[in-house]
Amino acid sequence: MSDRTYPDTVQVYVDGRLYRGCGAQSSFFNQVGEGGYPNQPAPGGPVINLSNTNWRVVSINGTRTPASNFYINFMPDRMGAKFGCNSLGAGYSQTGNVLKVGAVMATRMSCPDMSFETQGSAILMQPVTVSGYGNQLTLTSRAGSIELVQAQ
Repeated sequence: MSDRTYPDTVQVYVDGRLYRGCGAQSSFFNQVGEGGYPNQPAPGGPVINLSNTNWRVVSINGTRTPASNFYINFMPDRMGAKFGCNSLGAGYSQTGNVLKVGAVMATRMSCPDMSFETQGSAILMQPVTVSGYGNQLTLTSRAGSIELVQAQ
């Protein structure tokens, strides 16, 4: 196995033995470099405008998320997010590649596992650097990172 990061993983049991693998659609390889991270435009390249975009959360702090109920949607001046169980909403502003999220409103259901919500919320509470290329995006703050792919 390489140190490359792929968006898809698989686990297969054969004769009681676990095999793990990873991969991606062929279009993925046109958007990532040899290290598996999104190709970045040249320094000073285009700023990613988040307004009116929808994203699926792929991982939080390097841990893959389930395929459903993990998203961030950006309206012109508000955002909505879900990191598994509860829904979050907040105003936001974007200056260049820096995202600042305002006061967050959230539902408060008791959930069996709150780790993704706790980590994702902590990342958004700090000034966030937005980076990426094509249909992949990374939100990074002092609290960690959220990897996203653009929702269809």
